[in-house]
Amino acid sequence: MTTDMHAVAEEWAERYARAWRAGDMDAMAQLYSEDCVHYVPFQGIKRGRKAIRQMLARYEDSEYPEVRLEIVLVEGDRAYAEYWVTCVHPERGKATIAGCNVVRFDADGRTDRVRDLIAITPGHFPLDGPWTQS
Repeated sequence: MTTDMHAVAEEWAERYARAWRAGDMDAMAQLYSEDCVHYVPFQGIKRGRKAIRQMLARYEDSEYPEVRLEIVLVEGDRAYAEYWVTCVHPERGKATIAGCNVVRFDADGRTDRVRDLIAITPGHFPLDGPWTQS
């Protein structure tokens, strides 16, 4: 039986975006395999779901009025995803988060490996990029 990786990637994106909108970092962490490796330039490598959950703690206590996550390309067991998020943190204020991930999935459809290129800037900026083009 062949796994439809496009369906796996789209389901992952929907669940990830839903968890982010809700500020549910526990649900977000559950989308990673137990031994996932997550790499972010200048922030290093996080190994394992527990380390991923600790990394996500910085996003707790925020509201997320806008979350966009789009699967752009799927090839083999990997997907390329782009995201655009606005958030409001009670102490740090408004920010816009944008980036892209290369995600590899395991047999259960969980994130096994991630390369995450992320930019966070103060303030809310209007959505741009592929979502605004017709």
